[in-house]
Amino acid sequence: MAVVGYVAIRAVGLLAVWLAAHRLHRSTLSLLTKSDGLYYLQIAQHGYDRRLALPSGAPTLGNPAFHPLFPALIGAVYRLLHLSPGIAGLLVSGTCGLAAAYAIYRVGAYVYDPRTGIVLVALWAALPHAIVESLVYAENLFTALAAWALLAVLRRQWLVAGASCLLAGLTRPSATALVAAVGLAAVVALIRHEGRWRPFLAGALAPLGLLAYWGWVGYRAGRVGGYFWLQQHVWGTHWDNGRYTWNMLCEVLTKESALAVVVSSVVLFAAVLAAVLLVTDRRIPWVLTVYAITLLVVVIGTSGYYHAKARLVLPAVPLLLPAAAALARATRAHRLAVLTAAALGSAWYGTYLLTVWRFSP
Repeated sequence: MAVVGYVAIRAVGLLAVWLAAHRLHRSTLSLLTKSDGLYYLQIAQHGYDRRLALPSGAPTLGNPAFHPLFPALIGAVYRLLHLSPGIAGLLVSGTCGLAAAYAIYRVGAYVYDPRTGIVLVALWAALPHAIVESLVYAENLFTALAAWALLAVLRRQWLVAGASCLLAGLTRPSATALVAAVGLAAVVALIRHEGRWRPFLAGALAPLGLLAYWGWVGYRAGRVGGYFWLQQHVWGTHWDNGRYTWNMLCEVLTKESALAVVVSSVVLFAAVLAAVLLVTDRRIPWVLTVYAITLLVVVIGTSGYYHAKARLVLPAVPLLLPAAAALARATRAHRLAVLTAAALGSAWYGTYLLTVWRFSP
């Protein structure tokens, strides 16, 4: 039921995009493969840039900012099935979305009950930036791996948790939050003498994906920390203790801003409020709280791409648990009304992001 609900909500979003594309005489496929999707498809077809730095030492426009697992899956699918890269990318993303939906349901059902799990999936599918779940973006793959890793920790399946975390590190830099959660859970388990050697192995496996890829980029760039060097000098993102985010928020409050910037501000505010509720709900396992809050802190504390920060918190699914639990306790009519409104709003806003907004969603 959870996966069916996910498919239905995302189908509404895709239908809205298709109708808008038809009206504007634009290709739906090009809309669904735009922005970051183009980089992933380029990597899937041609691999990474061979040169990451110019002779002067200045960085080139490096696609190694995009981690390798997602484009590797796209490349394998389009070569094996003889599909176009764009269709293969959508197929991989869609399949990962189904896996993420089921894993999210399992987490919600484990913490609360099956109904809460279903509502949790529906809320995730109907977030303002949920259109990204239907694009050639790595968010679905990362969210699936994160959810399975967290569920494995809750069920004390340490090897699954460590392996999932390793793969997440090969998918997105956001895996730092997952590494922190899984690693801390492994340390606590070892202190309590749980699981013998398995928590140790999980903790050892967890950061390997991130470290291996960052090490490879550093080697290619010819400097230690080459990945972060590219992020700062090419993409304009680095840790600044939230100064950039604060300045942008002040601008939103005092000046006229684009809709995407306003929505990103509202989502960040809601995420902070949800984090407070997460901390105060003792029924929610602490490992979920550590993951979600760490991811939120990383998003807020990093400079650049303010309009996309609402997308970057999409994988922080545990932030939705308090709302999902409350909706699950509501009457069926109220629950359907809220979820329907959220789905329609998400469809409208997702269409805006792809057809009106000029930058990445």
